[in-house]
Amino acid sequence: MKLSPKVQANIASFTALSLFLLADVLYGDHLSFHTWNYLALLSFLASMLVYMWVHNRATAKLPAAPAPKAELNLAEERLPRSVWLAVAPPLLVALELWWVTTHWNELPWRDESQGSLAYNSSYRFLVGSLIFWNGVGTWMALFGLAVWHGMSRAYEFRRTQLLAGVMNQWAGFILINGSMLGSAFELPDSVEWVALVPLLASTSVLIWNSRRLNRLYAAVPRIGTWFYRDRHDPTFFGPRGVNLASGWSMVLIAAVIPPIALAEWMLHRVQG
Repeated sequence: MKLSPKVQANIASFTALSLFLLADVLYGDHLSFHTWNYLALLSFLASMLVYMWVHNRATAKLPAAPAPKAELNLAEERLPRSVWLAVAPPLLVALELWWVTTHWNELPWRDESQGSLAYNSSYRFLVGSLIFWNGVGTWMALFGLAVWHGMSRAYEFRRTQLLAGVMNQWAGFILINGSMLGSAFELPDSVEWVALVPLLASTSVLIWNSRRLNRLYAAVPRIGTWFYRDRHDPTFFGPRGVNLASGWSMVLIAAVIPPIALAEWMLHRVQG
């Protein structure tokens, strides 16, 4: 019995992620926690890329004739108002990190090592998690903006992708704040129970958006496998896949660097 494309992609993605889990079991005591954070990030990205590659390979419908060289109807448009909502989460995270770093000795950390912030594992875990997951959410919103400006106006998918990216950014912001603040600090039981409501709501939004985008993505007729490179095609995203020659692809690649640099600066700053 032939497995569906989604099942094949899920199996391949889990296999890629299981390699990291196996390495954790075998070598977990030989590497630092800082190193494992980056290995976890790389394994997460690898599993997502494997999922996309297997799913696109299994569902692509290659035409008999060569693919068109360019998409149509890429007229410039004004910046959508929903993009301004994506500016707030990074600013709020920056305000949180400043406040926590400034008032760290007044906060009820779960880590009992209060003598130095540099060796407070709760602080290090909080900083890394807030910066990393907010960076992922901001990247989703940026990808939606790239699709908005770099996809044919004939597809409704572009507007839905942008709105879903901003919604996922906010849902991830609420989810990571609730879970990380509860993990880093000693909170009253009543507050922890009340915090479950926004956590469950944000998780539901992430799942709902993921399922909706999968349905819309499958509905767009595709004639490519995954990525391609064509400098004569102004399209960033379309039936041919993601155009790596588009300027938007360079912006998305560059957007991965600032969260890592910021996390490194924050963690080394407290040691100075």
